[in-house]
Amino acid sequence: MKLKQLFENVKVFSTGGVSVSEVEKAEKELSVSFPEEYKELLVEYGAVSVGTHEIAALGVEGYLNVVELTKEERVLSPENDLEEYIVIQNIGSEGMLIVLDSEGNVYEYVNGEFKQIYKDFFSYLKMEVCV
Repeated sequence: MKLKQLFENVKVFSTGGVSVSEVEKAEKELSVSFPEEYKELLVEYGAVSVGTHEIAALGVEGYLNVVELTKEERVLSPENDLEEYIVIQNIGSEGMLIVLDSEGNVYEYVNGEFKQIYKDFFSYLKMEVCV
């Protein structure tokens, strides 16, 4: 419900939501639990694009597929840094990624370093994506 309110006044392009079973399959494949707010995005919208931000999700192939993107970045990360995270954005600048942990904390990840930027996915969307 919060996402619909958040996206109410912005132009959102979406691939369309996916089933709960598809979400569970992705969690199993990545061996990580997705935070509830991210699951809501997956079920309601799938992958979304708002302005210059593209949030990786399900229901799409390639770089916007969260499973494909996370697996690709896990291979590239030093010392398995990303094993407990999902990659929701590849910023495309200086190797910066935006990643989530299972609690919903949002981090910038660059060159093996994590910097927490938000305590939940909804705040990240509200403050960074839907502005």
